[in-house]
Amino acid sequence: MKKSRFRHNSPPPLPAPPVSAVNLANGIVDDFNNILTTVMGACSLIDKEAAGSTELLQYVNIIRASAERAASLSDKLAQHAESHQNRGNKNRLSDVAKNAEIILSSPSDNTSNGNKP
Repeated sequence: MKKSRFRHNSPPPLPAPPVSAVNLANGIVDDFNNILTTVMGACSLIDKEAAGSTELLQYVNIIRASAERAASLSDKLAQHAESHQNRGNKNRLSDVAKNAEIILSSPSDNTSNGNKP
């Protein structure tokens, strides 16, 4: 068999561009919001199908309130990450995680009233 003088090896992969903490936080927020959209859509479908089941609808309302609070918190995280970047601060992932913990532990305007069925 004759050896080819051309190599069929692929070129080495290009290095991945560095991901800033803000871009990472925004990506997580986007993915999380996609999940919440699915949850909210399922709640709407259950509303239509289970019109006669008061107990089920109470549970759906709790799920909906929790999803709305989660969406509000993820928006706050994205806003915080953007404002942090706009101030010219270096974004370390540990700082974003620490600030996310503070944001998530703070009360939200969209909190559920805690009533359970």
